[in-house]
Amino acid sequence: MRISEYEFQPTGEKETGEYSRGEISFNYSGFGASITTSDVVVIGGLNYHPVETTAIGQGQNTIVVRADNLGEEYNQSTGQSFTVKGSSFTANSMNIVGGSKRTITTVSQGDYDTALAALPVVNRQAGETELANSFAADVLALPRAAFSSTTGDPISTPAVDEETTPDQMAVIKQTTTFVGYGVKKTDLERFIESKEQTRLENQPGTRIFDLGFDKIFFDAYSETDGQMGAWLKTTTVVGPDISEESIKEAIAGKKTAEATRVINGKDIMSATVKLNLFWASTVPTDYDRIMVEIKIGD
Repeated sequence: MRISEYEFQPTGEKETGEYSRGEISFNYSGFGASITTSDVVVIGGLNYHPVETTAIGQGQNTIVVRADNLGEEYNQSTGQSFTVKGSSFTANSMNIVGGSKRTITTVSQGDYDTALAALPVVNRQAGETELANSFAADVLALPRAAFSSTTGDPISTPAVDEETTPDQMAVIKQTTTFVGYGVKKTDLERFIESKEQTRLENQPGTRIFDLGFDKIFFDAYSETDGQMGAWLKTTTVVGPDISEESIKEAIAGKKTAEATRVINGKDIMSATVKLNLFWASTVPTDYDRIMVEIKIGD
């Protein structure tokens, strides 16, 4: 996983605060009317709207209003007149409070867009290398062609329109997650050996000398539901089922020429018997003093 980030200075501004809200009590001389949430209540040139539709009748009535804008100037007290539905009324009591307004610093959309354009591009090669090097020693990683990556959405902290302080820097980050696949070497060896054993079932007298682990090549990758499949190619080495112990048993105590003749037989391309001591002419009888090296030809 690699994170690309860029720090920037927020320059946005917006007004925030509370809307004034409260009750107006007044006398009404008519009958069967109502004041709805779409009616505009005007007090001292400032607009308010009722928070709910209220039926009014003859006598004293009360409505609850909310200011259309932020600010302390929308706070009102007893004695004010107001108009609604084209009629003017004098309030018996009026208690509209809680209004406030202040200007805050924010991350503007323009700040975000500029920072996004300046966000460093993730070095994918470095990310893949870092991932490849993170595999355990007992795991064989598939080649880079099988790697993939997912880049998340850029995230600004603070977010667009969120409040910050004039001296606070904002940062935009974007995370790229790299995905690679590997196979445990022991599982891979067992797999290759099983395939070769099956192939050699009809070839008696042969055995596997080299599983070709250092020649493995993966190809034709396909991913399904998070599982990666691939073709595995390698070159194994098989040959006649000759063991070192059987050769030692066959040549122990024999003269050089006879020992060479004994092991120069079927499936043996050539055999050489070497004695370490120049004056010796007989192979030792002690198996521990006999070293056998079997080389498989092409």
